Amino acid sequence: MRHSIPSGAAGHSGMAQGQGIGGIRAAQSLAACELDFVEYIADMLQELRGMAQAAEAETLSGLLELAHREAQLRLKQPPNR
Repeated sequence: MRHSIPSGAAGHSGMAQGQGIGGIRAAQSLAACELDFVEYIADMLQELRGMAQAAEAETLSGLLELAHREAQLRLKQPPNR
């Protein structure tokens, strides 16, 4: 499964600084971008966990499962804005 980092999620976008759109719309766009990024991280953690299980790395697999669960919880929480 191939993933790409959502545009602006990993770097500094103009929206993060309130440039271009402004106001509430910019905050909503930034929140959506952050959710996309957390979803991307959750997907990658799940892939890494599968690899750790295949390598019989139980501790690593468990840590990745914990991180994946945290990412899933973040996706369910309302934005802090």
